[in-house]
Amino acid sequence: MKRALLFANLIVLGAGAGTATAGPIQWSYTAEVEYSRDYGNDFLLQWTNQTGTVTSEAGEYVDRSLFTTTAYPGPPRDADASGLITYNFAVRLTLKDTASGESAVLGYSGWYASQWDKKGTGEDENGNPTWDWDWIHESSEFGKPSSWDWVTLGGNVYTLRGEGGGMGTSPNGTLVLSALPTATPEPTTLAIAGIGLGALGIARRVRGRILA
Repeated sequence: MKRALLFANLIVLGAGAGTATAGPIQWSYTAEVEYSRDYGNDFLLQWTNQTGTVTSEAGEYVDRSLFTTTAYPGPPRDADASGLITYNFAVRLTLKDTASGESAVLGYSGWYASQWDKKGTGEDENGNPTWDWDWIHESSEFGKPSSWDWVTLGGNVYTLRGEGGGMGTSPNGTLVLSALPTATPEPTTLAIAGIGLGALGIARRVRGRILA
């Protein structure tokens, strides 16, 4: 009886959860921007790669350019303004799993800043002080460069983030994404697990009767 019990336990422990066969996964996305205020032509976002379906292998990381921007870096037009020029925006991205038609909406924010220093240059012919702007630096950021989002659509787990920007540049945006099918027990695995549990139950009942 001890041998039967040991055999049953080995079957159960060896019957782990299988995964569905991994193959190409198709997905698409659309995006729209909301500016924190109307910047006119001083700050504009231009979309890239927003049409068509993307096909990626399971677990493959894909980089897709989302947008580029043009920005007026300065100097500040208002003589009484501070030396900091800023533009803020948010991108609303809708990710869609092609096979299931399921979708999820994710939000990523971004900004651009240009810093200037107001510098006196002397006096004009009437004795009034004169000044000029000295450029210091510019920087930008988009998305979450150090963190990821996870969404499950149509039995696939999508790992993604938006990223872009840096020192000395206006913001640009990239979507980094990887998709994997969720872990699901295969039919053969379920059958083996069932046999193992049944054998374990029988062995326990037989052992119980012998001990009684």
